[in-house]
Amino acid sequence: MQMAALSSINSAYHKHPPEPAATAISFDSDALTVDSAGTAALSVDSTFSAALSAAKTIYPDSSAVSLALSASSSMFFAETAPRAHAALYAALTADANTSNLWPELWGEQAAFALAEEWKELKAQWEADPADWSFWIEWYEATLNGTPLPWELTKRIALEITDAEWEAGQAVVGRRIEEIKTQFLADQAPLAEHLTFDLASGLFRVEPIETQNLPLLGALLSRIQDSLQDALQGNNGLNESSREVRVLNRTIHQYSNDPQRMEMDFTSVAVGLRRQLHETQELPQSEDNLALLDAVEDGVRGIRANHPDVAANRAQLAQQRICELSDDDRQLLEDAQPVLEAISDDALREDFAADIPQLINDATQPLPSSAPPLPGADETTRIFGRVSRMSILHNEMTAKGAEIFDSDTIKTIRLVGVCGGVGSVLGMLVQVGLRLLGVI
Repeated sequence: MQMAALSSINSAYHKHPPEPAATAISFDSDALTVDSAGTAALSVDSTFSAALSAAKTIYPDSSAVSLALSASSSMFFAETAPRAHAALYAALTADANTSNLWPELWGEQAAFALAEEWKELKAQWEADPADWSFWIEWYEATLNGTPLPWELTKRIALEITDAEWEAGQAVVGRRIEEIKTQFLADQAPLAEHLTFDLASGLFRVEPIETQNLPLLGALLSRIQDSLQDALQGNNGLNESSREVRVLNRTIHQYSNDPQRMEMDFTSVAVGLRRQLHETQELPQSEDNLALLDAVEDGVRGIRANHPDVAANRAQLAQQRICELSDDDRQLLEDAQPVLEAISDDALREDFAADIPQLINDATQPLPSSAPPLPGADETTRIFGRVSRMSILHNEMTAKGAEIFDSDTIKTIRLVGVCGGVGSVLGMLVQVGLRLLGVI
């Protein structure tokens, strides 16, 4: 599938090169061959797809092929084929970062010329009314040696139809934004149903059905009893402790929501383990250790009875969460009243709790003075839901539905967020993609 996607990208770009770029070149007669020692060598005896096939043979891991794909995008602004060859060669031979090899391969003068060419092309794209932002992100990621995720590139190659390519960049740009939004939804999985209620004009979230209620009830009772025991003694915990607040809220408000319980209990278990075994902020008393054991058993019980929740956790464990920028933090703060205005009671309460938690987690320094990264579960809940809200909003807007009343629009104007609900959701999707290291 990867090689098919690579061929599709190459084929699509030959049919539909980025029009503002007058320096595009063709790879149709160029190739990469590999000798018996596994050394990459440039030749002119096959097609570009054969080059990547050879790369796939030597570098079976997708990251190397992804680097090759991203580096090959330099053909759109390189003056000659050798430069694009050098970019491909660098991608296939670099351990992690291609950018530091470019000056060595091309020489400082060629590297400088390429940078100047890119500035000119970028200015052309930014001045174009059509949306070229994805291509700018892609090329700059290539220049920086941090190519965009292979899966996102593959989806764009395969899901945009020939008719849409033919329609021009304005159409392609909109489709890319739709694909990116769905990609974010898939990167932040949640075992729940998010819907829009036309009668109330609000988004709502519905938990999946809880399995094995007797076992889950017993696990919750054990956690509650262990929590009360830990609060009674001299164990360093009190009602204002974050772990205590989260457990109380989860037990009393989310006992019918397996996904939320798994996330909250996991967060508490991580916090307790850190304070008990790493920082020693909490004493390793019998009560504290019993509470940690009960919470961990609760997490294991939920995952054992809900494979979809367990699969989500496995995917989230691989996520690379980045730091919030000041602009992103401000947008989240400004958008919070908007999200609350378009959500029903339960979803509104979650946004009211999760957004401040995410912003604070990303700004308050740890005792070691190292800034903490945003919480994975708050990030997942916020942006997993925002992406799905954006998808629903676009679907209903395309059908001509009037889905938000005047009070919602008034709320948006009062908080000073530019654009309508769709614009706000779209900007938040971009924040989510940056936070997950996608763009």
